[in-house]
This record gives sequence, structure tokens and C-alpha cells, in this order.
Amino acid sequence: KKFSYISALIDGESLYLVNLLVYHDYGYQLLKRLKNKNVFIYASNKEEFEALINRFCSGKLLISCGIIDIGNEKKKDFLKKEKNIFKMEKIPKYIKKRVSLSDNFIYIKNLFKTYNIQTICESANCPNIYECFGKKYASFMILGKICTRNCKFCSVNKGEPEKVDEAEPEKIAEVIKKLQMKYVVITSVTRDDLPDGGANQFKKVVEAIRKKSPKTKIELLIPDFKGEISNLNIIFDSKPDIISHNIETVKSLYPIIRPKANYGVSLDVLSKIKKNGFITKSGFMIGIGEKEDEIYELMNDILNTGCDILVIGQYLKSEKEGFEVKKFYKEEFFSKLKEYGLKIGFKEVMAGIFYRSSYFIENS
Repeated sequence: KKFSYISALIDGESLYLVNLLVYHDYGYQLLKRLKNKNVFIYASNKEEFEALINRFCSGKLLISCGIIDIGNEKKKDFLKKEKNIFKMEKIPKYIKKRVSLSDNFIYIKNLFKTYNIQTICESANCPNIYECFGKKYASFMILGKICTRNCKFCSVNKGEPEKVDEAEPEKIAEVIKKLQMKYVVITSVTRDDLPDGGANQFKKVVEAIRKKSPKTKIELLIPDFKGEISNLNIIFDSKPDIISHNIETVKSLYPIIRPKANYGVSLDVLSKIKKNGFITKSGFMIGIGEKEDEIYELMNDILNTGCDILVIGQYLKSEKEGFEVKKFYKEEFFSKLKEYGLKIGFKEVMAGIFYRSSYFIENS
């Protein structure tokens, strides 16, 4: 039997993980905190075990892993020791999501590892990763894996960014061709350290994809580039099919959640995208301390930029040190927001607990 939660027990100097099915990257965070322990992972088969090792151990943790069968009786006794079991934080049952280590998931993971390509799915610990990878779909993250901003909701690494990979555009284009992707989302970490904010790398990626997969639709999910029109013009010149820029949260929470960003600048970026004739998309999360009237105010502010498509999702803490969830909303409330959004003039509104900017957007 498989469980939809993590059961773990420290026994002396060893950590045991039984029937490991993870929600967000809780399993990884647990291992990260206990990296000096011996770690034993239980998996139902060799393929599942190898996938778990690749996800939690490879290049990240100095731990030892192995398959050990302790028998049903010992396992039952093990699971009864509630006081010593690490459990994931309590969240409503309707929030939890089943995961599956499918053949496609393992294939995608290995493919990205081979090409040394980053995805926002992995870097942001997206709850939809098993579902999307299982359907050979992913959103690519360019310009490295370290962001120069410090948004509190995001689990992407922060700090000193890496050198830009000049081979990245061709590698991404090749992977997209291999996967025969009909729709692709390209996003990035924010690179305030670069004069162009990374805009030229976006353009190179678009050009490379057009050469190898001319029928593939391309959406660019861009940072704000500090509102610099010269950098935005580079994006416009690349001529993607859709340009997205996420507002992320209500205006009052920007100083707390996005201290290095500016609400007005982000709205202006959306306005410039639309004025240059592109299909425009934006998104934000709820559950981080906003008031209901602020949600509707935000929706109207975004609409007034000329934005066509809106995505609204539930904020879910993706790492132990992450910003705390202030409220869990039910699907009924998201349906209410979708109805309101369509009523005031958005061409499309995608709203739901697990909706993210690129969540099966190719079906839209």
C-alpha cells in the first residue's frame, strides 16, 4: 500500500523514509535538514527507487541510500510510533495531490539532466510536476538557477548568479524538438546583474526554437526588467506568441512579499506588452494575507492594463523556510473569481487551487 504522506523516523544515526510519496519538496527539505544522517529509502521497485535518488540525492546531499526490506510487522510497528514520525504540515485534504513516478517522469528528469537544462517546475518545487512531467510537459527556466531578487513566496535559489550559458538556447530548442512540444513556456530567474536583464537570452531562445520547431507556440514569462523599455523592446523584437508577466500578489503585500519589485512597474510592463500588440497574460496567488476586496481590486488593475488572460492559484509553501500560508481557499472561491474575471472583461480566466502560470496552458 502506498501512502500520500511521508513517514519518517530517526533511529540513532539513521533516518528511515517509508513509502515515500512527496508533496511539494517536503521529502527533499527533510533530507536537507538531516544530511549528516544515514538515509534508507523504501521504494516499490528499482525504477521508482532510482527516480527518488535522482530527485533527492544527486549532486545535492551527502547521504547514503539503499533498498532495505524490514518486513511488514516491523513496518507496522514503525508507523505506530507517532511521536517520532516526521509528518508534513497539516493542510486541508482537498489541497493534497497524488503523485506518480511514471516512466515519462523518469525520462523527462533524465533528459533535462543530460542537457543541463533548468525548469521552473523543479526549481520552484511546483506541486504539478509529476502530472506535467508525466505528460512530457515542462516550463523552461533560463539564465541559471539563482535569482537576484528575494521574493518570499518563491523557493528558487537566491544569491550570486551564475555566468550565462551561451549554449542554453540551442539545448532548449533541441529538447523541445525531441519532446515534440506544441506549446512551450520560457521563463527565467531575475537577473538584475545583467545590463539587459537577460532580455537577449530570451530572444536567442525564441530564435533557436523557431529554427528547430517552427510550428511550436512560444510564451515568454518575463521578469519586470526594472521597467526598462530598451530591454522590453528586445523581448518584443523576438516576436513570441504570448508574453506574460505575473503581478504575483496584491499591492499592499509588495513590501513584504516582493521587497525588490514594484507594483506600479509591473502593471506598466503589462501595459507596454499590450500596447505592442501581443496577447498578454498575468497571474497571482492568494492565501498569503490579502483581503478579499484587495483581490478584486488587483483583478481590475490588471484588466486596466489591457491584459487578456489571467491565472489565479492558491499559494502553497514549497519549503520549510518558506512564507507561511495565511489561508487555504476552496475551489468554490476560485470559481467565483473566474466568474467575476470573465464578467469584467478578461478573455480567459484560469483559477483553481493548483493553477500556475503554465499549468497545461497548451490546452487553453
